[in-house]
Amino acid sequence: AAHDSLPLPIFWLINSPGFGCLREMSVTEGDSCMDHLYLQIWIHPRQVVREAVLLPDKKREWLLIVLFGLTLGLEQASIRELGDSIPFSSILLLSVLLSPILGMIYWFIVSGIAYWIGRSMDGTATWRDMETAVAWAGVPFIMKLILWVPELAFFGEELFQSSMPSLGSNPLLFLFFIVMWLVDLVILIWYVVVLCKCVGEAHSFSAWRGLFSLLLGGLLLLLPFIVLAWFFRL
Repeated sequence: AAHDSLPLPIFWLINSPGFGCLREMSVTEGDSCMDHLYLQIWIHPRQVVREAVLLPDKKREWLLIVLFGLTLGLEQASIRELGDSIPFSSILLLSVLLSPILGMIYWFIVSGIAYWIGRSMDGTATWRDMETAVAWAGVPFIMKLILWVPELAFFGEELFQSSMPSLGSNPLLFLFFIVMWLVDLVILIWYVVVLCKCVGEAHSFSAWRGLFSLLLGGLLLLLPFIVLAWFFRL
């Protein structure tokens, strides 16, 4: 009854699941309150960012950053066809060992771009809010690790080489590879959408403005390299 006299936004806040966790949680209860965010981020990224900012969990964010770095490392090794010059076992080992560094570099750059460009567009996020938003936005991208399990089982070191002879000799493997590639593409697009929404929520503006801030920041980051490449071609 006492709640009836509260302003409506405050009433919603104190009755929200996140505030309930904050009010009643022990360490174990707090963990269970956060577990659902891994699934909700796919469909309700804005809500997840609100809850994650309200209940920051540095350990979970670091785990997400490391797993993101592992996924990114495997993808880059495949794209750059490192298997033509580096043993298969070394690629896997380096991907694991370098995953914290790769994840931190990507996290810091994307968070910095989203924060500074977004603030110049009247965004309201703090640096800590943006770090949290970018870390949780990586969940869909991390799910690519699930695809790597069957791909490594079927193709092994060929995933990191310039040629994949098994695709030409087995039509079923070729079909499987195409399906995995399409699923990977869908996850990548989904990650970009989620990232834009998370950035938008942290800054209290739209996902479209979140996308624009990331694109503009990326362009400004690449601009010096583009100018240098153009200069040296003269």
